[in-house]
Amino acid sequence: MRILLFSVSLFFSLYANAQFNIDLERIDSLTKDSTNTEFYFENLKEKFEKKPQDLSQHQLQVLYYQPINTLGSFKYDISTTGIYAKFKELNFKKFIQEAEAKLEEMPANLTILFLLSLAYGETKDGTKKANNYSKKFKLVFEAIKENKSLTDLDNLVELNCVVDEYIILQILGLDSNSLNRTSKMSKDYIIDTFEKNGEKIHFKILRNNIF
Repeated sequence: MRILLFSVSLFFSLYANAQFNIDLERIDSLTKDSTNTEFYFENLKEKFEKKPQDLSQHQLQVLYYQPINTLGSFKYDISTTGIYAKFKELNFKKFIQEAEAKLEEMPANLTILFLLSLAYGETKDGTKKANNYSKKFKLVFEAIKENKSLTDLDNLVELNCVVDEYIILQILGLDSNSLNRTSKMSKDYIIDTFEKNGEKIHFKILRNNIF
């Protein structure tokens, strides 16, 4: 049985309709225009905090991608930070405190939302918060994978950082340690390929190396 592609097909279309690639410059322009109430970043952030379900998929995409314009890829990825270390150490109280502060800069960060849902699930009286972050994660995840594929190289799901792809692999029920990973780099993105028994899936990781 083709386990890898079967797992992917539960969440992604194997052959998605052609879509435009993410335009970071366009997103940057939209979110910085205070007269554009639909996409101004502060407006999106406030709405995502209070009524995330009211955001369109396009608005959720903009909210997810914009922070790598302002922070750059290195600062966006929390996998090498003390925040991530605190989660791995099961220091959930400190992790929650620092992770929620980070949401001010990147409110739709997939990794943070996912880990906050897990961390609150491990704390006393944290169920409501865990469900809230889980709902936000699902909304963002659905938005960025809309009409995207993990098999069509011309229409891959586009992510802000490598750690997000590992979160998605976990959701798919795939053990990253059992997959062979290779990377192909270009100026603006990286294509990560995961292979097992001849089956391949791919992620497109956007790069914005501002300093």
